[in-house]
Amino acid sequence: MFPCHGKVDANACWKEVPSKDDPCCADIDNPRIITKGNALKVDVNWNAVGSLFSWLANGNWYWNVEVRLEAIGSAANANVQNSAPPVLNTGPGAYAATVIFPYGGLTPGEVYRMVVLLHLEDGTNMAVCGFKELGTIHVQ
Repeated sequence: MFPCHGKVDANACWKEVPSKDDPCCADIDNPRIITKGNALKVDVNWNAVGSLFSWLANGNWYWNVEVRLEAIGSAANANVQNSAPPVLNTGPGAYAATVIFPYGGLTPGEVYRMVVLLHLEDGTNMAVCGFKELGTIHVQ
């Protein structure tokens, strides 16, 4: 058995980003309903603790954040995913990334299940992998 050399705590939140054509007030709308034509922004924050992250802080290991929206009860071609630019692992500490689904990138009428994937890799090997389910959203 290998001892535990690290731990990652992650948190994610999302919000609707109004388009310039329709500056609705996203802060008072239902947070689970996205207005047609608006963007969806997902902020992901995580904290890496332990010696594993010091060992892998050699310039080759990157954190990758991906958000997948799986259409529920629809054709598979309605599924969408997007990623943040890779974040260099610099050792233990706090990290953040933002994933944006652009204006008009989501299909009106769809209900999506949202999942965030977080992994640390060097292009060949994966050292850490995890996910967080964020519930469902509906696009009007």
